[in-house]
Amino acid sequence: MNEAARQASPGREAARLGVPSGTAVMLLLLVAGAVSAALWQHWAGNPDLSHGMLMPLVFVYLIHEARSRGTQRFTAASPARHAAGALLGVAGLLLGLAGGLYAAALGWGHPLAAAFVGTGLSALLCVGLLSLSDTRLRLVPLNWQSLCAAGLWSLTVPLPPGAYSRLSGNLQQGVSQAVLLALNLLGIPATRQGNIIELAHSRVGVEEACSGVRSLIACIFVALLISALVLRSPWRRALLILVAPLLALAMNLLRSLVLTLAANAGIDINGTWHDLTGFGILAVTGLLLFGLAQLLGRRERNGAAARTGGQEHPVHASPDAADRTVTGQLADAPIPTPALGNAADQPPLARHCPWLLLGHASGAVLLALLLLSLQVFPRQPRLAGPPDLEAAIPRTLSGWEQQSPADLQRFAKVLGTNRLVERSYQQGTGSQRVQVTVYAAAWAAGEATPAQVSLHTPEVCWPGAGWTQLPGTPATTPALPAGAHALGFRSPSGATHQVVYWLLYDGDPVGHLDPYSPPDLLRLALRYGHRAPAPQVFVRISGNRPHAELLRLPPVRASLRALGISDL
Repeated sequence: MNEAARQASPGREAARLGVPSGTAVMLLLLVAGAVSAALWQHWAGNPDLSHGMLMPLVFVYLIHEARSRGTQRFTAASPARHAAGALLGVAGLLLGLAGGLYAAALGWGHPLAAAFVGTGLSALLCVGLLSLSDTRLRLVPLNWQSLCAAGLWSLTVPLPPGAYSRLSGNLQQGVSQAVLLALNLLGIPATRQGNIIELAHSRVGVEEACSGVRSLIACIFVALLISALVLRSPWRRALLILVAPLLALAMNLLRSLVLTLAANAGIDINGTWHDLTGFGILAVTGLLLFGLAQLLGRRERNGAAARTGGQEHPVHASPDAADRTVTGQLADAPIPTPALGNAADQPPLARHCPWLLLGHASGAVLLALLLLSLQVFPRQPRLAGPPDLEAAIPRTLSGWEQQSPADLQRFAKVLGTNRLVERSYQQGTGSQRVQVTVYAAAWAAGEATPAQVSLHTPEVCWPGAGWTQLPGTPATTPALPAGAHALGFRSPSGATHQVVYWLLYDGDPVGHLDPYSPPDLLRLALRYGHRAPAPQVFVRISGNRPHAELLRLPPVRASLRALGISDL
């Protein structure tokens, strides 16, 4: 390489990997590939995360852009840099360990396992970035493109169940309320009950898929990617990233309003209409973000040309040079390559830089191997299979009127079982009217874990349909069977309902847990294992009488006795 070429590419001359650094890079890429394989089921099966299927390609391309077009910013060895690398490395390994434990207990399909492992990968890649941007290696510069390459992995993982439920629930309520306001402004009569909008001739429900979570995550991902590829100015990048979530929420609201207007006009919005508007809104939002980035980029280039008097940058200039100076000089000035000298002349931390990187990468690989071998062995099941729910819950009972919903199987896909039975019993009239509903769902061995079943309890699912949990409801009372949980709810019409439910694993009560609490889910998973080899039953009693009185009613007593709960 001649002298002119060395000045034109000042960071390439020293980009030579020794055995430690080369081995570390290969190990980090191996970990990234393993994590991609673990996350693939979420990317392929969850529409909210479908952009993750492009993440490996995006990662490689952003690293290429960082080396070829980004600011060639390299870092010298220092205690602060190595402390940051050590903290990130420890955080990455701990997150990987937590993700592996959840995967061993709940399976890789659980959101918590994927969230911890994906976030841990981002931390480990940041460690690699800090080390590979060392002034002696100059392999990958520390710039916005490389930071996005490492950080975008955390936007391809599912949100923890508690965070997702709260976010989607709040968005559902906000979207339905905004759509109702828009309908009233347009003179269309409508009312709202929770996330359900009542029109004159139809009802429209704002479900989780329509809450805006999908477009919100995807738009932030796209905004970060576009900011790394198109823009150079930090404040313009920040503006684009701030606009992205606002644009996503606005476009999702527009989609919900369009679907509601179509339903009001008598159009069936299920199926084709629902899917086409969803994909169309995502495409339009992406185009609007790209157009905004192009507009900001054009102004950025015009400003750079004005500052340089219309002169073009030299061929070796960094694209970021128009907006950044380093120690009083433009960033596109050649960066001298420091002499490597004798290893004994290097500071102690600088001499150990490749070995620190190798240590973190090796630790990640060893951790992955450990977690692959980790298994939780639950006890052998006592029951051969779940009970016959149709036979257990009586169809007829003397002195009681009985009704059963005809569309209960619509929940089978969400719950992961088609063993669903619900029967409502009524007796008396007026203020003496007694109403009670017995609902039960069952899973055969291996179909679900107790942690997965716990995500479908009333306090998780009912608020989305407009039900409000009453404050101060006791979790347990002495009058209830062991393992039962008591709640109170107010229906969308204002009626008060008391609820008692419990989960049986292999015939034994599991007890109550907070479905939003990762420690509770992990304790439950470690206790019962991730393979769930025993059958499970979820039973819910609800009605217009106090909890203890509900359990003494004949329909309830007959059902509980048949399900094996009466002796608990």
